[in-house]
Amino acid sequence: MFLNRLKTALPKSHTIQTRNVHVEAKLKELGFDIPPPVRPAANYIGVTRQGNILFLSGHIPYRIPHFYNPQHLITGKVGVDVTVEEAYEHAKSVALALIGTLKDVAGDLDKVRILKLVGFVNCVDNFKDSPKVIN
Repeated sequence: MFLNRLKTALPKSHTIQTRNVHVEAKLKELGFDIPPPVRPAANYIGVTRQGNILFLSGHIPYRIPHFYNPQHLITGKVGVDVTVEEAYEHAKSVALALIGTLKDVAGDLDKVRILKLVGFVNCVDNFKDSPKVIN
């Protein structure tokens, strides 16, 4: 009921779209397995809920499928130790870890809408291809 009222109250440019794709099925079809949620390794909160909005803390790359095993933590600087292609694969592991955290807290990924996503790349000073890594 609320959703119907919201749809009629919003201007046409802000209408709410209904998704017809089951997120977990699509990820599986693409060959991705959702890892278990990340557990904070230090004294911080991994995810906070404010009403119906979730705020996730930073996630770091691990070699798939060894999520959260310190022996499989990926390190290095793009442009020195890591190629753009390798960094892109590392970013995938971070994205999957974020999805695992979202699934743990939200339950149904089909109900999740990303409002903002920020990515950081450890790279040399003159590196200009961060979008090729993060996208």
